[in-house]
Amino acid sequence: MLLIVTLMSLTGCAVYVPRPTAQKTPLCQHASLEQLLERLSAGSADLTNVKADFSASITNFTKGTTQSCSGVLAMAKPEKLRMRGSRAMLPTLFDLLYDGNQLTLFVPRDKTVYRATRDAGRVRRGLTGVSFFTDIFLGDGEERGSLHFLETSTSRYTVYSVAPLKGNARLLKKVYFERENLSPVRYQYFDEEGALACDLRCSDFFVPAGGGEAIPREITVEAPPGESKIVLTLTDVRLNSHLNPELFTFTMPADTRVRPLEEYAR
Repeated sequence: MLLIVTLMSLTGCAVYVPRPTAQKTPLCQHASLEQLLERLSAGSADLTNVKADFSASITNFTKGTTQSCSGVLAMAKPEKLRMRGSRAMLPTLFDLLYDGNQLTLFVPRDKTVYRATRDAGRVRRGLTGVSFFTDIFLGDGEERGSLHFLETSTSRYTVYSVAPLKGNARLLKKVYFERENLSPVRYQYFDEEGALACDLRCSDFFVPAGGGEAIPREITVEAPPGESKIVLTLTDVRLNSHLNPELFTFTMPADTRVRPLEEYAR
């Protein structure tokens, strides 16, 4: 090949050298802290509820086990969530309800209902970490009196939410936005000691029919990281459908004991 090029050069023939294809630089959008907070606090102004089918993979790293299930997920403003999961042709694995004040997790296999109020269970671990989905889809859940700060890099924005304390502050939450499309792709929640308690990653965003903010169809929940992971894929996503108010109420099953949520988290 080198000989051919040399001969062509000596004889005056033109040599075509293809130019390397330039890589397109992703668009870098700009937003202020106020605009990003509006995206977090309000979500889509026209969105009042979400209902979807889901499939999930639940991994417990401590026990080295992985389970799969499917079910139905429903959310409604303000901060209401109901989620039921089961395996094919088998009874319910879990039934999770968050009504904005109290979290109830029913595990039929254990004949146990785990409960916590919002204040006691705000940083939720394991399966109950999915109760933060209302933050992602409906934009609710910000604690009153929290302060916010913005960090900017070439690829993302990071919004910090902190609770002011006397002479100090406690980190509550970090939200990462991709600057290419300003979608919130990661939510991190911290406990009272400042440790990362719940890490949610969002992907496969789509714009619902009729417009509005893009919402994710796949969410990965690590609560806490290194101990458990849930990968949730949503299908047949329905927005602003008619939801029976009784969907967000829980009736205690017979012969069931009640225990604090913290016992389930351990």
